[in-house]
Amino acid sequence: MNQSQRKAQMNDRLRQALKEYHALPGVTQEKLAEKLGISTKACSSLENGKNGFSALTAFALFSLLPMTKKLSLLTQLCAIACRTPQKST
Repeated sequence: MNQSQRKAQMNDRLRQALKEYHALPGVTQEKLAEKLGISTKACSSLENGKNGFSALTAFALFSLLPMTKKLSLLTQLCAIACRTPQKST
């Protein structure tokens, strides 16, 4: 797996966490965007996969999650980041 594939997988995991948080009762896109420090348009683009997460936005999302979700997401992201690139044959 190359670096761009790892980045895409990490963005997919973050996007999934964003969607799960957005699905919580009372969490509107406006409130979510405000908590992430981004515009509602940028929030929508993240949810729809049009844009990737910046480190700052990923950290802001991470800070919103309950501890069990943080641990699960961190484990998934570390597993992706630590995969050894496959050698071409």
